Amino acid sequence: MLKKLFQAILIFLVPAGSLFSQDLFPKLDQLKSLRKDSDNLYLNEIWIKSKDINKDDAGGFLRRASGKISLGYYNEAMPDVNKAISIDSTIGQSYYIKGFLQLHSDSVVSALENFKKAIALHDTGIYNYFILAETYARLMKFQEADSLFNKVISIDSKFYQAYFEMGNINSMRFKFEAAEKLYKKAIDLKPDFVQAYFNMAIMYMNNNTAEAMNYLNKSVKVDPSFAHAYFVRALLERTLNHIPAMYRNLNKAIELEPGDNSYRITLGFLHIMDKDFEKGFYEVSKVLLTTGKKDFFGYFEQSSRDKIINDFLSQATTFNSYSGMLSFEERDKLINALCLFFLGKFRNAEDIYKDLLSTSTLPGLLFYLRGFNAEYLHQAELSLENYNKSMVQDRFPAEACLRKGIVLNFLGKYDEAVPAFRTFISMNDSVRLAYRSLAGAYVNLSRYDSAIIELTGLIKSDSTELDVYFDRAFCYKNLQQYQDATRDCNHILKYKPFNVEANCLLAGCRFSDGDTTGAYQILNRTWNMMHYLTEEGHFIRGTINLLYMKYDSAIYDFSRVLRYNPDHLEALIYRGLCYYCKEDFKNAREDLSAALYRKNDDITALYSRGLTNLRLNDRRGAYNDLRRADALGHPLAKRAIADYLKDYKPPDQVR
Repeated sequence: MLKKLFQAILIFLVPAGSLFSQDLFPKLDQLKSLRKDSDNLYLNEIWIKSKDINKDDAGGFLRRASGKISLGYYNEAMPDVNKAISIDSTIGQSYYIKGFLQLHSDSVVSALENFKKAIALHDTGIYNYFILAETYARLMKFQEADSLFNKVISIDSKFYQAYFEMGNINSMRFKFEAAEKLYKKAIDLKPDFVQAYFNMAIMYMNNNTAEAMNYLNKSVKVDPSFAHAYFVRALLERTLNHIPAMYRNLNKAIELEPGDNSYRITLGFLHIMDKDFEKGFYEVSKVLLTTGKKDFFGYFEQSSRDKIINDFLSQATTFNSYSGMLSFEERDKLINALCLFFLGKFRNAEDIYKDLLSTSTLPGLLFYLRGFNAEYLHQAELSLENYNKSMVQDRFPAEACLRKGIVLNFLGKYDEAVPAFRTFISMNDSVRLAYRSLAGAYVNLSRYDSAIIELTGLIKSDSTELDVYFDRAFCYKNLQQYQDATRDCNHILKYKPFNVEANCLLAGCRFSDGDTTGAYQILNRTWNMMHYLTEEGHFIRGTINLLYMKYDSAIYDFSRVLRYNPDHLEALIYRGLCYYCKEDFKNAREDLSAALYRKNDDITALYSRGLTNLRLNDRRGAYNDLRRADALGHPLAKRAIADYLKDYKPPDQVR
């Protein structure tokens, strides 16, 4: 049982595409040959906005593309690269950069062709050979990759990434001794190469647990924030039956990466296996409440237990929708039954369902879950009987109709299956979807009053749809009707007290209505319960932390916002202000410049960057920013110029 679960969970061990890490790609330093010695502005965010590139200047477009790449704007860089190629198709660097962008978007075959073109045009720098080799490796063309990696090493014998990648190739070929020598060579050249330690640990997982643990320990020693190493170490501790150590490591991984749901759902599964059903189901439930079961359907496709795990998640999702209506005793018993289903103990689960038949407070849900369990007992008639009983109750999951149709199909009773499927479709009909879509269109048009009318009509027809209450609360908030929005949020939280979106929206209402303390309490309580907030939740908490002068906490929240939405202007500006208050002026200028790239006339960002430039002794930059802020109407910019730059003369005014 344990081995089969690990076969499912080990899908998480090495994230897709990470075997040949794009973190090892060069940072385009070789583009120096394309720019004049006096032209260093391509690294400056403002330069990227420049519209003064000569239409025939291929080098100018490449410089702008490289600047965008340095800021992470990969999609925006591709048009500039294509423009450069259309102007001059003989510049090898153009194809190199295009291949780099295609490799970043997983267009591996196209990337390979462009790297070949770059080298054919005599763009034969060491990085070109290295990335071409890595591209061959991704395509499983190991012989070509090996040849090129050896060419890289012949050019530079200290190029540790090449040894690392050759180690990966040998590991995939099951040539572990050769792989180990290559990994160790990479580590000799770069002792803090954490990925090499980690890959060695993965290589030893199945045949030498002591060595695997040794290298995992080294990886977290080199990088104590490496969450995935703690996760793998937890699974290894499990195989060694070191249960307390397993939970310590898994909780550490969750602490370091609270947004990685795979860690939390694995924690839930392991608790269930240890018969701690309440805690295990609680962890799984927290993930499903915020993401939905579909996020996990693809994780277990290579496991022999994929079907039962998917069906367990499906039942758990349905159970979550009704759990607020159950008595505490029935809720606990049904959780036990679901967990027993996960463990394959279907007869034990059936005993619990039988025990609840006469006392159930929500028989529609009970009969649905019992019918699902009966399918695994190979009792099709009992399953149908329970689905039919479920469907005659006042409240029952629409999925009961779907499962009934599936069982009837299995029995070959297709004529009876058709109406069951039609009933399921009618309960999720397109008319209702049309009303939801119409309300969404009104929201996108900022016609919140009209959206509220449509949503209220939906609530009158079916008051159990909590998502509709959330949509209406959002509209009320945008109309500054905070009491109405709060009422809808509280209705959701009555049934789903751990719903992150509703809690964050409620906090937003409190904050907008002037109750900063109340908003802060809601957000911190939600974070402590779920270790997850929405983008708006992090932004509000970050803003409050900034007001409270808790700069490190604010930076964390704004960073989470930017992880969700890299173009969030206010988060960039506020994080820049936090760095400024911490006297980390370099990072402050980086954030404020990124904000100005998105909106070049934002007076807060201009004024703040002007002051930051002063602290960095960049008087020219400070003068330009403050003068623009003053021209746009910032009330303090003129005074700042007078106080700090009264003796400064711009170069064009010096005689």
